[in-house]
Amino acid sequence: MNTHKPFDIEPSEMLKAAEPMAAYGHTTTTEECLYRPTPYEMEVIRKSEEDIKAGRVYTQEEVDKMVEEWLS
Repeated sequence: MNTHKPFDIEPSEMLKAAEPMAAYGHTTTTEECLYRPTPYEMEVIRKSEEDIKAGRVYTQEEVDKMVEEWLS
């Protein structure tokens, strides 16, 4: 007679929230769940990287000021 319930899991086998699955040996599942950007998203990322390299960026203070103006 089996005394284990189907939901009994050893503490070492339990996954914890916000911890990488790789730490528990589940790298295959982790790799399969990776998001793959669309070609459009990759183009946006590439253009953003060019903007950063060219210095076309805003500070957080500048962004906060623009948002405040837009909302008023």
